[in-house]
Amino acid sequence: MSENEPKEKRKRQRLSLVCLHWKPTCSNCQRFGVECNYELPHWVNSSLEKKTVTTSITSNDEYKHKSREELLHEIEQLKNKLNKSSPNTPNGSTEIKSTHSNFTQVDYFTSSVDLGLNNNDIIDLYESYNTLAMKHSSHEEHKPLSPMAISKMDHYLAFFMCYMFVSIKLTPSSVSDMFKETWKSKHSDGSSKWLYLLDLKNRDSELKNAIDRIIGDRATLCRINVFPFLNMRDSNQDEVEALTRSIEQTLPSKSFAENYLDFFFHFIWISKPFIDEVSFKKEVTRIISFDDETKRPKITFSQRSDFATIATLLIILRYSSIAIAVIDDDELPSFLTSLKENPVSVKAITVARMCLSMYKVLKKTTIHVIQSLLYLRSYFKDCPEDGDGLTLSQSQLLFGFIVQSAVTMGLHRDPQNYSQVSNDMNEVNLRRRIWYCIEEMDNESAILSGSLSALPHRSLIDVKIPTITSIDTVEHAQVKEIELRRPLLEIYEQLSFSINNMQQKPTLHKIISLLDQSRSYVDTHYSLNSMESLKHLNCGTRIFRATMFTNLKHIQKQLIQLSLEITTYYSLCLHYESNSHLEANLYRLFLKKTLLSCSAALDLSASYLSGSFNEYCTPIHTNYGLCPLIITSCFRVMNTLMSILLKVYHAQDLLESNYIFSVDSNIKQKALDDFSNDLSKKFESALFLMRKKLSKKYYQSLKILGCFHYAYILLKNDKFKMMNRIIKFLESDEKSSIGDDVVLNGPRRDEIKKHFQKNKSLITSSSEWMQLNNTVNWIMNSNNSNSSEDPTFEGENETIMNINNTNLLADFTESEIKFYTDLLKTEPLKSFSIPNNVDPKTSTELFNSSSSSNSTPNDSNNDIYQRVFNEQNINEITPQISNMFKATRNGGTPQNNENNDGFLGDIFDRLMGTNATVDDVFTF
Repeated sequence: MSENEPKEKRKRQRLSLVCLHWKPTCSNCQRFGVECNYELPHWVNSSLEKKTVTTSITSNDEYKHKSREELLHEIEQLKNKLNKSSPNTPNGSTEIKSTHSNFTQVDYFTSSVDLGLNNNDIIDLYESYNTLAMKHSSHEEHKPLSPMAISKMDHYLAFFMCYMFVSIKLTPSSVSDMFKETWKSKHSDGSSKWLYLLDLKNRDSELKNAIDRIIGDRATLCRINVFPFLNMRDSNQDEVEALTRSIEQTLPSKSFAENYLDFFFHFIWISKPFIDEVSFKKEVTRIISFDDETKRPKITFSQRSDFATIATLLIILRYSSIAIAVIDDDELPSFLTSLKENPVSVKAITVARMCLSMYKVLKKTTIHVIQSLLYLRSYFKDCPEDGDGLTLSQSQLLFGFIVQSAVTMGLHRDPQNYSQVSNDMNEVNLRRRIWYCIEEMDNESAILSGSLSALPHRSLIDVKIPTITSIDTVEHAQVKEIELRRPLLEIYEQLSFSINNMQQKPTLHKIISLLDQSRSYVDTHYSLNSMESLKHLNCGTRIFRATMFTNLKHIQKQLIQLSLEITTYYSLCLHYESNSHLEANLYRLFLKKTLLSCSAALDLSASYLSGSFNEYCTPIHTNYGLCPLIITSCFRVMNTLMSILLKVYHAQDLLESNYIFSVDSNIKQKALDDFSNDLSKKFESALFLMRKKLSKKYYQSLKILGCFHYAYILLKNDKFKMMNRIIKFLESDEKSSIGDDVVLNGPRRDEIKKHFQKNKSLITSSSEWMQLNNTVNWIMNSNNSNSSEDPTFEGENETIMNINNTNLLADFTESEIKFYTDLLKTEPLKSFSIPNNVDPKTSTELFNSSSSSNSTPNDSNNDIYQRVFNEQNINEITPQISNMFKATRNGGTPQNNENNDGFLGDIFDRLMGTNATVDDVFTF
């Protein structure tokens, strides 16, 4: 173009901008808090290509990082919900229909749950309870995922614990004295304190001796702290010689030591590969020699790490011994009979901790010390002596030391970063295995005990997967398992972090999404149906061991997932029955999921213990790892079922009092009776499972059995009536009678109330309960309303209500109650994808072998445990409890004067004379 030619007039560029997220409008961008992102159309000239225009708005972090597809999917869900919502539904809230007809299709392992507009509900599981348990023996925080949390989180169970606390005071004086003094001694006589509670201490010497044999090891174990370094020993010559003598006295003979060591590496090591078999046996042979004539060991220490090596050996020998001890005789191979008849003493653990307490051993962190401490920690988690209990609190403190030691020596970094070990592939893989085992331990503790992670942030960790160096099937199985579990552990880590996050509480959508993700992952990668049969494999081959290990992990992951679901779903039930978050439809949904999870956990546990999976994992290979997990799962099941049973009994009381919650409720007593009967049967099945299969082997199971059996008999005898009377006693006027039998004067009432206020666990649990007439008046005064929707009742009665929570079961329709009753009758194992040759009715047959009408089977002279917890024994005490508001101090009719407080006043005299707290009930 020449300079003289007129220039073409420049045309204005018109840009058509279209939001990438919400074409053609971006109103939803503002609604969901995402940044609008505009892309120029393809026809705009090249001078503006690859340019974008953005508008910045205040965004919500939850939606900021979601993809376009995720947001579009959520919008479609919201549209569908809004379209289905009733025009009269306030704020567009979505109804989740709860009639029986809508629940006919039970989809247990649903991949996703549409929660409608409740997706963004903030869930603070710390909100509803005081997490701190201040027992005289210890102060512990029961975080939301702890198996103990439900007893504090649920206001019904918390109040029932108060009732148990009071009922203990009614037992014979020896029981009350034992309870009063319980924190002053630590199992000094090795006797079960529940024998005292049942007043059987001096009645049956055979029974006493049997219990002594079961838990005698626990008394020995408790004499030394869990932490081996709390009592550091001087490493002078005298101390070393004394320790050497203790080791030589504790070690078994050469043949038994070798057999136990072989057992460990054949059956247990694959799950706990903290050491290298070849190098460890070489070290042991160097340190220990055996006399040719006496066959007794002789110890020769030549270097500091030898103490840690011997500690590891002692723990391994004891671990192998208990792994054999928990196998029933009819399932024990004949070649292991001699080992079971010659167990390794629990003193091996004591001496092992003495080895680790040597000053020079812990002065410097070494791989040998880490290995020994990891086995010690595993022992406390799995041992029958209940070294750590359900909360894993003490060993978790030890685990924190282990993690810090591992980080100190760089195990959180890949060994290839260190030239000192990078050329030794065996050492490299050993360090990698140890770190991944530490990660699994940490994650499992977070889910099963509610503890917080002790690991450093993931950005600080760069450990690679162990390198496969051979065609060994065991090595391949171990590496595959590490790769397989990593995504699942990350999901569990996110869930634990979200629930325990103090700065930003999770939404309902986030919790349910993570639960669904973990459930989907477990069902995909750890399906019971994908287990491989061992039927055609030689039990001595490596492929047999590898297959067994893989199958064990499948059952283990299913039980852990079910334990997590029980705790989380029922915690959400409790959240939505709170008056501050009341949402009946969500309560119905999570109650359904809770009952299904409980049934599935109980059924899977019973199926394993009854031998249904013996073709896939034999007890000798798996009992040591699965039985402790089954105990904690059953504990969650029983706690949850007891809580629901309490609410059913309370709903029956409300129904008797003609208390009206909803005009739609047409519930009848018979429907609630059927529901409570089926809940009771399920609870009795769990008790029977504990008694029949576990209580003879594990102290924790014996303790759970005694505690829950005692509580269950109290509940079955008196239902909710006694809680009603306690509140009436506390709310009585200065000079009014309680019923026709107890008169309480003003000063006495004030004294009792002061004591309740001093005992924090008592006042917290009892102060939120009121008699029905007082509750209604309180509600109406709070609302300043005389609306016809306010709850009403007819007649005078003792029924009580919780002022902070609503018993939504009383609002159910009859068809809904029938639906939940039918849920308890299903065979939940069918909900799993199980192998065709596993009979889902096996657990039912096991339970049917007991008397369905009793909480324990009929008495048998050959079963001492049945006599311990037989209902007849407990019923000798419960009449006192049942009649405690009807009796007087002298057993006669009380005089109508203000100086007579009746038998109940005597109870509170005893109650006020003790320093024990309700939290001590858990350890009794």
